[in-house]
Amino acid sequence: MLCALGRQDIGSARDIYDSMSDKVKNEPVTIFLMYKIALRCGEVELATQCLEKITSQSENLNLLYACVLDSQQVGSKPQALAALQAVLVKVGFDPTTSVHLPALLRVTIKLSIKVIDEARAGHNTDRVCHHTDTLCQLFEGGEIPQRFWKFPANTS
Repeated sequence: MLCALGRQDIGSARDIYDSMSDKVKNEPVTIFLMYKIALRCGEVELATQCLEKITSQSENLNLLYACVLDSQQVGSKPQALAALQAVLVKVGFDPTTSVHLPALLRVTIKLSIKVIDEARAGHNTDRVCHHTDTLCQLFEGGEIPQRFWKFPANTS
């Protein structure tokens, strides 16, 4: 899958995924590769499902950081924001983790503002409201319920 993705041959990458056993398909690294495919195909729902699985199945934050990086590389700020919020959900706003919580919050808030500004410029009130609610949660320092990092329809 990784080689097919490197060649930007999404069809072959999907074929390889389809030929895998269920056990291998449910491995966090395989799910991450499916996340990469979903981003490149613009399949927001699939990307969100992959992000949820990675968050719930893996204790390793590196895969979530990789999701943030890959989202940024393909230019999907909303997906990068969702991945950052998944990191926050995973660390539970706990300042005693190895994650530098103030830096993570600062980056997440800045990206939230950019996403809100883009949604406002595109007159997408649903996205503005959705991301504004999430931003308020960040400023309040409470946990982000999973419903906040799931996208409303038509986001990319």
